Amino acid sequence: MSGWLHSFWDNKGTLLLAFILALTVWVTSINADDPIREDLFPTSIPIEYENLAEGLIFVGQPQSEGYVRLRAPNHVWEQLSSEDIHFRLDLTGFETGNYKIMLNPPAVDLKPVRIIDYDPKQINLTIEPKLTKKLPVQILVSGEPALGYETQKALSDPQEVSLLGPASFIQRVSEVQAEVSINGRRLDLEQNVPLVALDKDGAHVSGIQIEPDHAIISISIQQSERYRLVAVIPSIKGQPDSGYRITKIDVIPDQVIVFSSDPQALEALEGYAETEEIDISGATDQVEIRASLNLAEDIALVGDQSVLVRVDIAPIINSMTITRPIEFQGLESGLAAVPSPDSVTIFLSGPMATLEQLQPEDVRVVLDLIGLDIGTYQIEPQVIFPPTDVESTIMPTIIEVTITKAQPATPTPVPTP
Repeated sequence: MSGWLHSFWDNKGTLLLAFILALTVWVTSINADDPIREDLFPTSIPIEYENLAEGLIFVGQPQSEGYVRLRAPNHVWEQLSSEDIHFRLDLTGFETGNYKIMLNPPAVDLKPVRIIDYDPKQINLTIEPKLTKKLPVQILVSGEPALGYETQKALSDPQEVSLLGPASFIQRVSEVQAEVSINGRRLDLEQNVPLVALDKDGAHVSGIQIEPDHAIISISIQQSERYRLVAVIPSIKGQPDSGYRITKIDVIPDQVIVFSSDPQALEALEGYAETEEIDISGATDQVEIRASLNLAEDIALVGDQSVLVRVDIAPIINSMTITRPIEFQGLESGLAAVPSPDSVTIFLSGPMATLEQLQPEDVRVVLDLIGLDIGTYQIEPQVIFPPTDVESTIMPTIIEVTITKAQPATPTPVPTP
């Protein structure tokens, strides 16, 4: 053996140790820059079912997603998306029946990645022949139209739909139904209605497709020949008291249904019916009364034989402007007060009848000086007047008052006898 080979052989342990140390340093350096991370992938992964034979279908909805725990360098985690991970279940050769199938670990497009764990590991499937079936749409109409109205035959668009699903489910379906309500309606109905599949007992059959899954249901609603809907017009007599006016008139109901055994009598009827006369002469407040309708002898009101008429009456609002002097209240003895200005302008608004009876001297403007000593003050005046249904605005809104000592009274000379 040559000298260098002998030397290498004698020092092989040292050289191996050096190599291991160098490798360790290199791996440590790599991990420091790109650490290994182990974690649960944050989003679910779709489970792909492949190669199911034509003419077969799943019963129910098989599990559609799974989860996976991965170990990979940090730079791989940063690039990894759910599209890079694949749960695949190959159904080649599977026929009808119930299955418990072990799911293989997912494949990952990016490298290096290690699968630590995944879920689910087993898939339960039921496979049946795919069956299609056509059935007419059955329309279930609930409720009744408004009194005096009747319905024509309900129509569906489309009239027939296709069912698609597992044979055992499709065979249970006895009808496809669309339900609509016409309760209280006076107008035609056209509505987009969801369709449901029902078995012979009326129970809902799920797990199948209905194509299309909605239908437009149309129902014509017409007034019966012996009934007619007319508006109600109140017949008001007289005027409110002087200084008052009508603000609103309500009729409840404002439309009524009338009946006649003679269709020609209904045809000749105007589109309205008047109430009996309602006298509001001299009224100063709301008038409310039940009134009958003036109808021909061969025409009758359906339901209540009267309507409620409500006439709202309110005062006519007027306004006036007056000027009044300032008065003092609570000025202590020995003091004198001088207001600036010494009078104010008052704007009054209220019922005309009230303002017509109001005299300027009925209105007082008072400054409250209780507890005030010598000095100058800014005080808000108070307007005092008897009526409670009158509003007031004063100008100016603040009065300056100067309080001083009262000047002693000058003695009145007594004539010498």
